[in-house]
Amino acid sequence: MGGSIILTGSVASAKGTPAFAVYGASKAAVRNFVRGWTVELKDRHIRSNVLSPGPIRNTTIGSATARQHQ
Repeated sequence: MGGSIILTGSVASAKGTPAFAVYGASKAAVRNFVRGWTVELKDRHIRSNVLSPGPIRNTTIGSATARQHQ
């Protein structure tokens, strides 16, 4: 027994961002899954974590930012 679950989240799960509401909600769901799994799987010695990076400059972020400033 034992193991590790690591999922990718986002800082968008904790802070509302214009034009990214659905994305933020989906990442909040990921964070909540891990909270539940942490409790459910502890007796099996399985840990779970979420890595939540900040924004990374790419074409999606750039176009959304440009729309906000129009």
